[in-house]
Amino acid sequence: MRAYFDTSALVPTYVPEVLTPLAVARLTAAETVYVSWLTEVEFCSALALKTRTGELGHKEAHRVLETFRRHVKAKAYEVVPVSRETFSLASSSLSRFETALKALDALHLACCQFFELTLLTADDGLAKGAAHFGVPHEHLKAV
Repeated sequence: MRAYFDTSALVPTYVPEVLTPLAVARLTAAETVYVSWLTEVEFCSALALKTRTGELGHKEAHRVLETFRRHVKAKAYEVVPVSRETFSLASSSLSRFETALKALDALHLACCQFFELTLLTADDGLAKGAAHFGVPHEHLKAV
């Protein structure tokens, strides 16, 4: 499977949480793992939240972020560009006014649509948006 991991599915592969076993299994089973440049921004945001809530210390968060960046640089992931066409596709989806998709989630979906990738997400709203727009996806949930 050509799997696009959104941030909610990728973070558990770096930081232990209830979804970690499932996320790691899906990551290792994927033919190729795709992310976008948007993922790094959201990854930083997720780590910042974890430091604010006390789940991670600052030193640990920096270590996790550097590990992620090393993986990107080493091409552990195929990084898809968020191009003008991707923004247009996201805008087109949002302007139908049919979903509660957030702007960045619409960009993740547009990346999947544009590059014909299967979305892996732990985000309920993004999974609902993917279903609504017919984007192949897997909604990761803790069992």
